[in-house]
Amino acid sequence: MRNTEKTTEQTFESVDDNGFKNTQFYVVDGFSGTNFNRPDFMRMIADVESGKVGIVITKDLSRLGRYYLLTGQYIEMVFPDFEPLFCFCLIFTDGYAIIRQ
Repeated sequence: MRNTEKTTEQTFESVDDNGFKNTQFYVVDGFSGTNFNRPDFMRMIADVESGKVGIVITKDLSRLGRYYLLTGQYIEMVFPDFEPLFCFCLIFTDGYAIIRQ
C-alpha cells in the first residue's frame, strides 16, 4: 500500500469514527504542495466557494499547502468568508486519530 493510500484510508476511518458524513476526498497525488493550482485543490476551493463544503479536514496543515504564507491566507482570510467552514487537523497517535480545531 502506498503512503498516500494509507493516509487516505486512515483519514477516511478517522473522519467516519468522528461522525462526519457525506465526505469527499480531494487527492493531490503527483503535485507539489507548493503549487496551489493542483486540480483537486482548485476543485475543493470551488466547492468551498459554492457552499458544498462545510468542513475541511487534513492530516496536517502541510497537506493543505506547503507555502505557509498562502496556506495561512486560505485559513485566515479565504475560508472564513464561506462560513460555516472550519479547518481541522487529524493528529495520528499510536494508531488513533484526534480531530482538533
